[in-house]
Amino acid sequence: MSTSRRGDDDDDDAGGADVGREVKRQRVEVEEPVPPSELNKDDRVRVQWASTEQFDGTVTDKMTKLVTAKESVSGARVAYDNGSDVWHFDGDAVTVWRLSAAATPAAFE
Repeated sequence: MSTSRRGDDDDDDAGGADVGREVKRQRVEVEEPVPPSELNKDDRVRVQWASTEQFDGTVTDKMTKLVTAKESVSGARVAYDNGSDVWHFDGDAVTVWRLSAAATPAAFE
C-alpha cells in the first residue's frame, strides 16, 4: 500500500511534471539505501522513483501517522531541487539514499 503524497498538490501523481524535471547534480558518494523513517531533518537525499529516474532533495520534516488503530507508518518530507515537495513513507515504492555531507544543491539545467 503506497501512502506517499505530495504536500498540497494531492491532484498530481508521483510521475507528475514537477517531479519529472531532472536537475544537473554533482557526483557524490552515497550510503546504502535507507527507509524514509531513518532520515533526519536537513539530510540531503537522492530518491529513485519506481522508474529509473533519480532526484535530489532535502528532508524538511518527519512524521508518523496512524494507518489503522494499531498500526502506524513513519516517513519524511522531501523538498526536491526541482521545486516538488513530497512525503515518502516506509513501504512506498521508492529507494532513498542519504547523500554524503559534502553534497550541496545543484543548479537547474
